Amino acid sequence: LATSIKIAYLSLKNRQNKAQKPRILIFVCSPIQNDSKELVALGKKMKKNGCAIDVVNFGHPENTPKLAELINAVNNSNNSHLIDVGEYSSNIADTLITSPVLNE
Repeated sequence: LATSIKIAYLSLKNRQNKAQKPRILIFVCSPIQNDSKELVALGKKMKKNGCAIDVVNFGHPENTPKLAELINAVNNSNNSHLIDVGEYSSNIADTLITSPVLNE
């Protein structure tokens, strides 16, 4: 996960239209191998660089504490969000439509 975020930020850093604010949207559907310290350090780095991160977690509720720490570290004026889709949720699209990720 940490490597993917770093690559995504590198892509955003070298984009052509720099007028828009950088934002990374992550879909997590497998167990996270990174430890919390690494994710928090990465979140602080993203906050320093002005990059927002939105995370959609589904299928693995054990990821929620690590992802919550990441979002807390990167959150600046409530610009980053964690959407946790439950195991028994009927539709991921309905959850995303009602989330603050698509309403911003």
